[in-house]
Amino acid sequence: MNASLRGKRILIVEDEFITAELLRACVEREAGIPIGPAASGQSAIDLVCREHPHAALLDVSLLDGSSVQVAHQLEARGVPYAVLTGHAADSLPVELQTAPYLEKPITPGPLLALLARLARQ
Repeated sequence: MNASLRGKRILIVEDEFITAELLRACVEREAGIPIGPAASGQSAIDLVCREHPHAALLDVSLLDGSSVQVAHQLEARGVPYAVLTGHAADSLPVELQTAPYLEKPITPGPLLALLARLARQ
């Protein structure tokens, strides 16, 4: 178990059910508190405002478009985030290209290492 996630609130923004469940299970297994998953940008923004996450995982493409607006909300609140994508980093929206990212399919090892880094910020 990774003690750096204990009690940390991790927002999960992902519109693919299986991937969202994998992310949620990884956070819970490491004693973190998953928030969401949110499948749309608007529901993610609502959760950011209401739940005050310590860190976030953002799928780039959501049911209602890009997660860029969610990233802006997180940045305004000082919440670190990482981007999850099935595409190369250079194909990300320019607003997301400087964020840490993981390419899908996601495996638990790299995901947990990234979450630990985000939780320390």
